[in-house]
Amino acid sequence: MAKTFRVSGLIVISFVTYAGICPAGQQENIIGQKMPEITKEQRILGLVTIYQVAKHHFAYFEQVPELNWDQAFMEYLPLVEKEQSLLECYRTLQQFTALLEDGHTQVYLPEELRRQTDNLPIILGYIEEQWVVIERWPSQDILEEDIPPGTALLEIDGVDTNEYIQNKIFPYVAHGTIQGRRDRVNWANFFTRNAEVKIKLRYPNGNVKTRIIKANRKSAIWTPENREKYFAKLRKGPDFLTEKLDDNNLYIRYRQCNPKCEGRFVSLIESFDTSAPSIIILDLRENGGGNTPHETIKHLISKRMPDRYSKTRCSISSIDASIKMASKMGVTEEQLLERLNEAKDKGELPKGYIPGWLVSKQGHVEPAEKHYKGQIIILIDVTTGSAAEDMAAKLKAADNVKIIGEPTNGSTGTPMFYDLPGGGRLRVCTINTPLSGIGVQPDIPAHRTINGIATGKDEILEAAIEYVLLTKDFEKRIDK
Repeated sequence: MAKTFRVSGLIVISFVTYAGICPAGQQENIIGQKMPEITKEQRILGLVTIYQVAKHHFAYFEQVPELNWDQAFMEYLPLVEKEQSLLECYRTLQQFTALLEDGHTQVYLPEELRRQTDNLPIILGYIEEQWVVIERWPSQDILEEDIPPGTALLEIDGVDTNEYIQNKIFPYVAHGTIQGRRDRVNWANFFTRNAEVKIKLRYPNGNVKTRIIKANRKSAIWTPENREKYFAKLRKGPDFLTEKLDDNNLYIRYRQCNPKCEGRFVSLIESFDTSAPSIIILDLRENGGGNTPHETIKHLISKRMPDRYSKTRCSISSIDASIKMASKMGVTEEQLLERLNEAKDKGELPKGYIPGWLVSKQGHVEPAEKHYKGQIIILIDVTTGSAAEDMAAKLKAADNVKIIGEPTNGSTGTPMFYDLPGGGRLRVCTINTPLSGIGVQPDIPAHRTINGIATGKDEILEAAIEYVLLTKDFEKRIDK
């Protein structure tokens, strides 16, 4: 039986056991050995580490106003004190961390557990309120009997898919947006590797079938032919790609925020002369981030633009002590602020310091000397994350930019990493920006459909091309 706890209005479920999912400490792993153990002292240390690191460094407590972090720690302490396997302990730590609801704050399993866990050999999208196959990984089961894109996953082990994911996976998945949490289901390995899972499917032709499939995505056989057949279209080919749509419009795939993609992009823009395209469609889908491509942004704007501000937790022990002492002595908030400003003027404190925080001054982004002056259409969806959505957010403020698609992942920031007992790792987001927990919203929404996925359409790109055609038609009528 699963035990539930309520923490500041939130329902907390202790480690859930069920068929296929890596359960309690006595389940055997893929080679017939017992799951590794972890001592009580190590389990407590793991929980304390997460609690303390988040308490001092996590940047988004205001996004979870109902969460009492101290109370949550007290509720979870008995859960890690009881005898359990390493996997049970880490699921509890993941659930505890997920209370923070941030996509850049999570617990990673130890390598030993990552080898013993896996996922189904399918990638799902939440389309038209259904979980739909958008990509397959060529495991032996898929090679023997394919599951075509556009197939709806109706049940997992006899449980409605929505209910299954909501109750048995979501509690352990850390994210601040619902779309980001749904996407992360694809990368959260919650099945014992090679476990046989019963799934009920509705194929694009309407046929409904129940079959057994092994949770062994990591065993996929990636030959060049299989990549071409099974990879989703947006994930095929190079990370940077240009394609002329017609004489005046250029499509650019920008799938990584790394120096290689940025270098090629900047070289392309600087090579334009009088033959520069009228419109660039910049595709940021399947771009999970990296480092914010500042040079790319500079080459796409024509005038100075405000940069985002950010803030990070800041504790200066002597200052914290002085503030508490001053408060006890009856110093008013106004007097305290005046003293802090005097210290900043003298260079004794950073300019952006306020008690508990260091706030960056909002700067500006200047256009590159040789920049693109035409119209830009940016394509986004839930797979646009971190630095990529940071880029989209900055460019959205430009007059010549329209963003088309679905909301982005909604998670960005600079994480801090810590080792945990048992071999796992913790990362905690340290930078507070306006994007996290929200994501970039499109100017023109365009959505994927089940039929579109089944027939291989790129409906977001099609919406962008339709917008280009409508814009041209409007301009022609204005000219007349």
